[in-house]
Amino acid sequence: MSRTKSSVLLFFLLSGLALLVAGCAPVSPAGMPATGAAPSERIARQAAEATTFADLNPATACVTQAWVFGNVYETLTRYNVPGAEPFILPGLATDWEVSDDGMTWTFHLREGVKFHDGAEFTADAVKATVDRNRELNTCSAYIYSAVESIETPDPLTVVFNLSAPAPMDATLASVFNAWIMSPAAVDKESAWFNEGGDAGSGPYRIAQFEP
Repeated sequence: MSRTKSSVLLFFLLSGLALLVAGCAPVSPAGMPATGAAPSERIARQAAEATTFADLNPATACVTQAWVFGNVYETLTRYNVPGAEPFILPGLATDWEVSDDGMTWTFHLREGVKFHDGAEFTADAVKATVDRNRELNTCSAYIYSAVESIETPDPLTVVFNLSAPAPMDATLASVFNAWIMSPAAVDKESAWFNEGGDAGSGPYRIAQFEP
């Protein structure tokens, strides 16, 4: 083999070896310093809801306020995470059943729950809350359009009688107009809620609100 051919062959062998080594080298993710490089300054980013709202009355307010209400108030039922079973989970109601014709829903309530004002959670609170939402007919009150009457046979049982079959277990998990309030506050106007008043049973209370 001539010297020229040997040189060319050696060149290609060395080039291939260089590419192989480069291909095996660790690659840092985009935006991250390579291994061994001096650490760069870390930047913390915070996302915030830019939308403002001027009403904290659960019976009349909706949309953005749901992020607040979910911490202060509770619903009879609640949605499970997407794809999980069962689709509807207990909330302030521990269990429920529906009649064969889908026209009567009976919910059994959680015992020992108290609202932030000290009042006990009972079936009367559920009835008062739903009746108030239906009376005001604002926001998403249409979710109760099939409700014909509500009965409270005992403090821990509430019965919904419907004019047409409807999925009340899902309805009562709504983040709009399904938050249960203390009976002492259901007739309060929005000004009372906006001044820091709340009537929920959730883990947090409203200390201050600045529209």
